[in-house]
Formats: sequence, C-alpha cells, structure tokens
Amino acid sequence: MTAKNKLIFGVFLLVLPLLLVSCGKAEYGDYHVGMYINEVEYHERQKGFFASPVQHGFTSTKEKSKKNVFIHGYCPELTPNGRRSSKTEFGFNISLCIDSTQFNVGTKYYFNEKNITKRNVHEIFSNNDSVENSLLSGYVIFRYGEKYLNCEEKYWVKEGWILLGDYVNYIVWDVNTSYYLVIEYHHFCSTFEFYVENEEGKGLHITNGFCKHDEII
Repeated sequence: MTAKNKLIFGVFLLVLPLLLVSCGKAEYGDYHVGMYINEVEYHERQKGFFASPVQHGFTSTKEKSKKNVFIHGYCPELTPNGRRSSKTEFGFNISLCIDSTQFNVGTKYYFNEKNITKRNVHEIFSNNDSVENSLLSGYVIFRYGEKYLNCEEKYWVKEGWILLGDYVNYIVWDVNTSYYLVIEYHHFCSTFEFYVENEEGKGLHITNGFCKHDEII
C-alpha cells in the first residue's frame, strides 16, 4: 500500500464513526424541535460542517417596571425528518403576552378567536397595556422552491394551546437598589398544538409539537 493510499485509508477510518452516527435514525424526542404538520414529521434541519448556526427556543421576559410577561418562541428551519436537503421547509414564530399573575409554567394556555391577534404583542408588552387574558400572535411560514426556497406562504394561528414547561432564569440586577430589572426565563421544553390558516383559508394542523431549551444549534 502506497503512502497516499495509507493516508486515504487513515482518513476513512477517522470519518467512518461519524458517518455511522449520522446515518442512524434519531428518535422523535432526540431532536431539539419537532412537530407533525398535517401528519408529516418535521424537525430542525440537520447541519453540515459549514452550515450557519440557528437559534431557537422559548423564552419569557418580565421587566420590573412592566405588569405583563412577554413570551416568544421560534425556529426558522424545519424539514421533513430534519433532512439536510429538502425543497420545502417550515418555520414558526409564536409570541404571547400575559399578565404576570397568570404566569405559571404548569398552565396550558388555550387560544381561540377571542385572544388571538395579528398585532405585535411585544409592543403591547412594551407599552404596558392591560392584558386581562393571555394574548397570542403567531404564524407558520412555509417555504418552497427548487434551489433557494424562493417562494413562501404565511399561515396565522387560529386556535391551539401551549405549555411552557420548566425553566432556568437569568436575572439582570440594578446594582444601586439590589432589585432586579429584568428576569428572562429559558424554558427547557415547551409543547404545543395549533391550527393555522393562510389568507386563502388553507389550513395546517400542527400536532405533538415541542421545542427544547433556547440555544444555538
């Protein structure tokens, strides 16, 4: 065996374990994000060596000067079974605003036409407007195309629920008063189900959804 062939063979032995791991089929809960969209399984896109990082997850923010809590969750890239190469992908963006007395990670927040809005709920939170019931603004983006995913459709949440789950909290303190200014909760795993529609009335059922701890993947 020549030196060149030995080198190639050595590299192959190093890469082989990585190939075997990557080829193994992951279980549903092994992913960071998962959901069924009209009964088709979707997960975060599997990343190659040179892929850009993607941030995802659910966080809740409570400012000392605000009486409301702002909750935000998102993931921009979901493909069938997390396939790296796919002509279609989904992304979701969910925002909630609730009164701080309603904030409870063990509460399942339900949504219907009475508490769903297309308004920017972060503005509502920032303006400290009164929120008697949980208020949600959320949508799913469907992107499709042969090469660059150059077409997209937006589907707005019509009804559904979300359960935030346990969290780790990060506190920003005011060193002058020793009181907190901002508490940000990063939820370990939020679960949800939604029905969404586009402007033409086409609907998608999102079931068995989950999104793990906010981080970069």
